[in-house]
Amino acid sequence: MPKGLYFKYIDHSSNNIIKVDAFSFADECWSKANENDAGEGRRYVLECKCGANDWTDNGRSINEYECNCCGQFITVSQAKELEESN
Repeated sequence: MPKGLYFKYIDHSSNNIIKVDAFSFADECWSKANENDAGEGRRYVLECKCGANDWTDNGRSINEYECNCCGQFITVSQAKELEESN
């Protein structure tokens, strides 16, 4: 998996992990993920402000997830991977 910031969550049927371009906790300003922060071959997983990594897609809004520990909501923007062409 390429370096960068990732978001791990559970939906109604499975565990999922996506690469994140930007994120916003509740109604705060958007924060852009900086891929250069991760060293070669490393990746970061986005955690809640309470320190938990237990997110659920509860279906309230698209791309919005809820922390199962404290109830904090986060909205994420999935990164678009560029495909290399030969």
